[in-house]
Amino acid sequence: MKQLIVQGGPMMWLLVVCGIVALGVFLERLMFFRKVSMNTREWIVGVLGTIGRGNYEEALRECATAHGPVARVAAAVVERHALSWQELDDVAAKSAQIEIPRLQRHLPLLGAIAVTAPLLGLLGAILGLLPTFQMIHAQGGNATIVDVSGNVYASLVAVAASLVVAIPAFAAHSYLVARVNDFIADMERSAIRISMAIRDQKAGVGA
Repeated sequence: MKQLIVQGGPMMWLLVVCGIVALGVFLERLMFFRKVSMNTREWIVGVLGTIGRGNYEEALRECATAHGPVARVAAAVVERHALSWQELDDVAAKSAQIEIPRLQRHLPLLGAIAVTAPLLGLLGAILGLLPTFQMIHAQGGNATIVDVSGNVYASLVAVAASLVVAIPAFAAHSYLVARVNDFIADMERSAIRISMAIRDQKAGVGA
């Protein structure tokens, strides 16, 4: 491995760093998502039932015992249950806007690595081939395959290494973005269902 890095030229060290950073971001986000994940479908049923009975304090406690962005957005809506339907919608939207950057943390860096790695490989290939053309020019075009094969090999190593970094980074970024979108959808659905339950409970009380 070390020999390949040396043969691939100076860009190889940058690619190694990119690969390590990409792996670190992916693992950190996986652990974070596991920590804040919850069974939203089962949890929301209990919260909606509590709201239906008009017990908002108990609903807040149920939100507090569940960790994660979905529960925090739900808690913000329940806490302000006295507001109108439109105001509750604004509360949910603003609460979600606070949670989304936490979910997206480091994802732009991972996406940048997926895009930049092939460019680094291309730059490494060009830097590796420049001495070859200089040698061919110096020898009046009489360079042999043996003369140029070393630099060509180093250039191919740099390109291959860049793809080894970029392809998994792109796949990891796409997967994590999909997970973030799932969280956002859960936040929106939960907020809407809770707002509707509050409205129905108020209508029942008014009746």
